[in-house]
Amino acid sequence: MRCRSRVANDNLDDDMTPVTRGELRQELRDFETRLEARLETIETKLENFETTLEAKLEAKLEAKLETKLETKFAAFEQRMIESVGSILVTAIAAINDNVARLRTELGGDLSRQILASEERLRAEIRGIDDQYRDLPGRVTRLEEHTGLKR
Repeated sequence: MRCRSRVANDNLDDDMTPVTRGELRQELRDFETRLEARLETIETKLENFETTLEAKLEAKLEAKLETKLETKFAAFEQRMIESVGSILVTAIAAINDNVARLRTELGGDLSRQILASEERLRAEIRGIDDQYRDLPGRVTRLEEHTGLKR
C-alpha cells in the first residue's frame, strides 16, 4: 500500500487514489495559504476600488453642489439686482419730487423777495423824490426874487 500512496502523490488528479492524513493536512494548509493570499489580493483591490469610487463620488458631488450653488447664486443675484433697481427707481422718483417741490418753493420765495426788494427801492426813491418835489417851484421863486429869470 505504501507503494500505492506514493503513486497517489505522483498522480494527484486521480480522485480514486487514497491519501494520507498528513498529505490531506498539507494540502489544506497549502489551500489556506493560497486562499489567504487571494483574499489579501481581493482586499487590496477592494480598498483601491473604494478609494477610487470615493474620489469619483466626491468629485461628482462637488460638481453638483457647485452647479446648484451657481444656479442659486445667479437667482439670488438677479433678485438683488431687481430689488436694488426698484429701490433706486423709488429713491430717484422721491428725489425728483423733492427737487420739483423745492423749485416751486424757491421760485415763490425768490419772487416774494424780489417784490419786497422792489418795494423798498421804490420807497427809497420816493423819499429822495419827495425831498426835491418842490424844487422847481423854489427855483422859480428864487429866480423871480433875484431877477435872474429870463
